[in-house]
Amino acid sequence: MFIAKTDYTLNKKNKDAIVCKTAVGNYVLLKREDFASDDEFEKWKAWSDEDYHIEENATRRTNRKNVMLSEKLDNEISCLSAEELLCEKLDGLERIDNVCRIKDLLTETQYRRLWLYGVKGISMPKIAKLEGVSTSCVSSSIYGARKKIKKRLIEFTK
Repeated sequence: MFIAKTDYTLNKKNKDAIVCKTAVGNYVLLKREDFASDDEFEKWKAWSDEDYHIEENATRRTNRKNVMLSEKLDNEISCLSAEELLCEKLDGLERIDNVCRIKDLLTETQYRRLWLYGVKGISMPKIAKLEGVSTSCVSSSIYGARKKIKKRLIEFTK
């Protein structure tokens, strides 16, 4: 559960002292008897445990993100040739072009509702509530938009 020798671990394992790190990196122990009362010690011990715990979790999250980003860079970007990069750019432009064509097929309302539902993941009742219309109105609008897109896709594949 604990990572050996982190500030959090050292502080948590030592029940009768608070482990503090000085500015130069040395550790100082504040013992129970250094405090005016047991209640005051317990208050500061709980605070230090929580503070070290938050700091350790933040460090872990940052380290996980850094590792994932470096792995992604190593695995994807360094392996792509100039031709592959160009193809990816062209595929992206083609997708944008297709989205524009689809948008031209639909009414503004159909496109907005389909976008909210399909891309943003907002439920039909919530879209209806946002727009002040019935859920069946939103449903039929999205159904009509899908029908238009499906028909156009069938035309493209012929």
